[in-house]
Amino acid sequence: MLGCKTRGFSFMRALLGILADELHLCGDAAAVPLIQEMLKVNDDNVEVQTYGRLSPLVPLEVSLGSFSNIKTGDCIVTFSRQQIYKFKKQIQDRGKHLCSVVYGSLPPETRTRQFDGVEMRELTVPEIKQIAGRADRYGSKFPVGEVTCLRADDLPLLHSSLMAPSPILEQAGLLPSFDLLYMYSRLHPNSGFYQILVGWP
Repeated sequence: MLGCKTRGFSFMRALLGILADELHLCGDAAAVPLIQEMLKVNDDNVEVQTYGRLSPLVPLEVSLGSFSNIKTGDCIVTFSRQQIYKFKKQIQDRGKHLCSVVYGSLPPETRTRQFDGVEMRELTVPEIKQIAGRADRYGSKFPVGEVTCLRADDLPLLHSSLMAPSPILEQAGLLPSFDLLYMYSRLHPNSGFYQILVGWP
């Protein structure tokens, strides 16, 4: 999330601005070098702890294919609020399962492609790992976490992503606060808001 173009700045503000004696960050090891480099600026001490997954994660060889194949304990992940409710209705109309809905602020789109605010793109390796990693949690009644796709043509991307190392994060999202943007605009009165955001004085 730290490298996300649209949401990474929120994590950066928390990382660099929270007044705390101790801050615990959980995430992909690919972000560790960048975080260590950034925190050197403030002479912060960084201690890295590595933890293994406590229950196995198994990518299935077959796709779900249809909501008729859903079993108790399954979770469907999609990227638009409209589709969440559409899928919920389709699942419940089959009469086998009741559904709970959980969502936050969602970009619109579906399956292994999502809209990132600029264009349609495939999910990245870290995004796929983050979503797949939610399958099962240690101590639940399901001893193994299984992950698959609704469509068979998305399985190769799922499998290759879970096998691939996450690329080392080289950039973090950053956005000035509104106060800083206002101060900058006072120094550059001939620049519009768009020009200020893209760095054109």
